[in-house]
Amino acid sequence: MDALERIKKQVTDNPIMIYMKGSPDFPQCGFSARATQALKACNVPFSYVNIFEDEEVYRALPKYANWPTFPQLYVKGELVGGCDITLDLYQSGELQKMLQEAVADSKAALARQVLARERRLNEQGVTPRQDLERAQAELTAAEAEARRARTAAQTARMSGDGRSVSVVSPISGRITAQAAALG
Repeated sequence: MDALERIKKQVTDNPIMIYMKGSPDFPQCGFSARATQALKACNVPFSYVNIFEDEEVYRALPKYANWPTFPQLYVKGELVGGCDITLDLYQSGELQKMLQEAVADSKAALARQVLARERRLNEQGVTPRQDLERAQAELTAAEAEARRARTAAQTARMSGDGRSVSVVSPISGRITAQAAALG
């Protein structure tokens, strides 16, 4: 598998992936350190690749998404951006919502796979009905969490200039805008 195929597999297999210099515990540049601090502050699990440990990925990554610098943050397979964009999203509150939605969607997808496996095993008489029922309950809970995360991500939006906040009611769909005074 060449480097571009490995990158594609990494960003699609991991809901949150950051390509960085060093590791989250020992970043080797200030930009990587700040980006991972923002990710850690969101309190969600994320994966990382230390680009210094894989020369092929280091050389191929700027071509993969036409983004020349490091770190690079991918969420649900899509490039979000580098350090500055990550920090802007964090400061506006968007990053946490985006990451929580990605994790919740990933858990729901895994729960669907587990349920499909349990159905097959139950039909073959390999596992008891309780295992199938447990998998169905876990899928229901994971899908509810994914809906909650999507709703939260869509509810409040900070304007690009940081001067106002828009809130969309999940019940009525009504949009309310309010001027914001930041700190």
